[in-house]
Amino acid sequence: RPDGFGLALQFVPDVCGVAAAGLAMWFTSLLARSLHGPRAALGTTLAMLAGSPLIYYAIVAPAYSHSLSAMGASAFLLYWWNTRDRTDLRRYAAVGALAGLAALIRWQDGLLLATVLVDIVVHARAGRLSRGRLARFGLLRLAVAGAAALVVFTPQMIVWQALYGQPLIIPQGAGFVRWTASQ
Repeated sequence: RPDGFGLALQFVPDVCGVAAAGLAMWFTSLLARSLHGPRAALGTTLAMLAGSPLIYYAIVAPAYSHSLSAMGASAFLLYWWNTRDRTDLRRYAAVGALAGLAALIRWQDGLLLATVLVDIVVHARAGRLSRGRLARFGLLRLAVAGAAALVVFTPQMIVWQALYGQPLIIPQGAGFVRWTASQ
C-alpha cells in the first residue's frame, strides 16, 4: 500500500523536475539565440543557470514546483517573443493559455499575463493601430487572453474551492506575500 514515500513515488517527481529544468534551459537558450545569436545564447543560458536558484531546485529539490515553474515561464516567454509581430486572436488565446498553465504550476506566474499589456502598448506605439481602434483592439485581446488563462487555471480554482471554500486564495496564508515589507 503506497504511503507517498516509496522510491517510485519519489523518483517520478524528481525526474520530472530535472527534465523541466532542462527544458527551461533549452527554452531560455532558444529565446537568447533569437535575440543575440548562438554564442551569446550559450553564455546567457549558463549565466542564468549559475546566477539563479534553478540549479539548486533541479539537483537538490527537484520535486518542488520551481523547476516546472521555470519551464512554464520560459515556454511562455519564448512563444510570446517568437510571435510578437502577430496580433491575431489565436495568438492571444495561446499566450493566455500558456500564462494560465504557468499559473497552474505556480500561482505567482499568473503575472505573466501582464505581458499582453506590453503587447498592446508596443503595437500602439509602432503605429500599427489608430487611436480609435486601440481601445477595441486592446480590450478584445485582453479578454481573449484572460479567458484562455481562466479556462486553463480553472482546475486549480475548483480544487481551492473544495479545500479552502474559495476559488481564489493564497494557499500559504495571508502572510505569504507581503508587498509592503522586505523579507
